[in-house]
Amino acid sequence: MGEKQDMTLGVNVNVSGNVDAQGNFTASATYSQGTSNPASSNVVQSDGSVNLGNMAFSGSDYNRQTDITFTLGGTVTNAAGASLPFSFPSDPTSAITITGRDGNGVDGMTAVAGSSVQSVVLDDEDKRNRSYNYCLTIWARTDSPNPGDGVSCTLDPVIVNRAD
Repeated sequence: MGEKQDMTLGVNVNVSGNVDAQGNFTASATYSQGTSNPASSNVVQSDGSVNLGNMAFSGSDYNRQTDITFTLGGTVTNAAGASLPFSFPSDPTSAITITGRDGNGVDGMTAVAGSSVQSVVLDDEDKRNRSYNYCLTIWARTDSPNPGDGVSCTLDPVIVNRAD
């Protein structure tokens, strides 16, 4: 019998953002669940909360690790209403910030590059039913004096891991 594979979870991040005439970038996002393996439901909430306890875990087929891929969509506009290109930073560790909740550490959480600058993968070892906050950072090209400025999404979604 071979090595068990990681579970996978897709999270669609629908961004609505604006860069004003002064170059200030504000954004918000709604989230939806993409493809998961094994097929699972009710894992991702529209506020971005991720509950890995709802993954259809099968110890005979999968290990406890979950690769969570965040993929950007939506629109960022400038003050004139024209669409601006936006993406995650090229350094995945700048694209997602993980912090422990209630004093928890963040061991076992690693950000890696996705298949394009529109995606970032969080490799979650799924340790001990811990909860984590994550904050995504997106970047938009602008005509402001500081092109390439980005902003951290102000949403505070949560990742809840399964109990042992």
